[in-house]
Amino acid sequence: MLGSLSDSAVLEEEYLHVLLQSNAAGIITTHDFTLQHPEITIPVVVVDRVGQETQYGVFSDNKAGGRLAAEAICQAGAKNILLIRGPLDGAENINQRFEASRSYLMKQDRNFSICDSDSFDFERIQKEARVYLEEFPEVDSIIAPSDIHAIAYIHELLSRGKRIPEDVQVIGYDDILMSQFIYPSLSTIHQSSYQ
Repeated sequence: MLGSLSDSAVLEEEYLHVLLQSNAAGIITTHDFTLQHPEITIPVVVVDRVGQETQYGVFSDNKAGGRLAAEAICQAGAKNILLIRGPLDGAENINQRFEASRSYLMKQDRNFSICDSDSFDFERIQKEARVYLEEFPEVDSIIAPSDIHAIAYIHELLSRGKRIPEDVQVIGYDDILMSQFIYPSLSTIHQSSYQ
């Protein structure tokens, strides 16, 4: 069974109920719900968004990925960097990326500002982008915590007449399928948890 929760606790409950009723042998998920449901006794494997309490998980080297993103931005001549943190939903992977990028930028003595995101929802990220790009109009580089964030920022930058990457360079993370189809193309960190 394949399903998308889209941050819906009700939908998550329904999927779990269906899986348990159909005698599923295990669950592969991107959301670790095991703390909220200790009664679930079948194996649960969390892919990518692994928290410290996750018993079984498959994930990429997020620290190396965060450092790679910051290195790429710096090597391209970044002067005013917007580093987006979050969403901090209990998954350590995104925080590890953020901390590695921040650490690298500090060691390189780069000028950067930190902005928080609280969602993976494209429309909510676009609203965040409008606010942060208004607050930091001098930004010439953006390190996004995901490709969805990067794409939302690119849309907002283009609506402001900015050229990518000539005026503002943007780098995402995950190399999702959608990132191959946007124009201008998205720079992204590819570290597949699925291989």
